[in-house]
Amino acid sequence: MDPQCRVSAWFDPANKVYNERTITTADAEADDGIDNLRPDRIVRRPDGTLLVVDYKTGQRNNRSHCGKLRKYIGKLRDMGMQCHIEGRLWYIALDTIVDEKGNVMSWNAT
Repeated sequence: MDPQCRVSAWFDPANKVYNERTITTADAEADDGIDNLRPDRIVRRPDGTLLVVDYKTGQRNNRSHCGKLRKYIGKLRDMGMQCHIEGRLWYIALDTIVDEKGNVMSWNAT
């Protein structure tokens, strides 16, 4: 399937999109007590659900990349987001989309 078809819903004009917005939260383990995260794209769909997308241009590293994606999702929940939140990694050069659990999305990336 054409990758543009699989991700077209991410670019629907009905969505509210936040590109490269910093999520700043307290982090006792950080030297300065602050954790700054910057997901590539957060999509708020018309139904209120969120999709966090991180673009990747290199090789797949599900463990590291999925962990970071889950951290983004966790921080959004910590901030009080009570809606359904999903995550996707888009390995552009590999034409592969992976969810936050490491599952390859073979037919539908939404």
